[in-house]
Amino acid sequence: MSFSHLTLKPGESLLIELPTGDHVEIDTRDLTAIAISHLDRDMEHVDGLEVTPAPDLEPHPSLSAAERNPNLR
Repeated sequence: MSFSHLTLKPGESLLIELPTGDHVEIDTRDLTAIAISHLDRDMEHVDGLEVTPAPDLEPHPSLSAAERNPNLR
């Protein structure tokens, strides 16, 4: 089973049915964390985890060189 063609954008939720009848839900509606849930065949929550994206440590490309590098100030 391959899901390489799926794309999940921030603010969306995806429900995948497994061959066992269970489901995996990936929820990105909360933009500060991604919730991944295991649901049984009756759609009852079995287990889950929350993933907090790593902070973006790269300076934004629209910043000037001095804004990107405090050593140039």
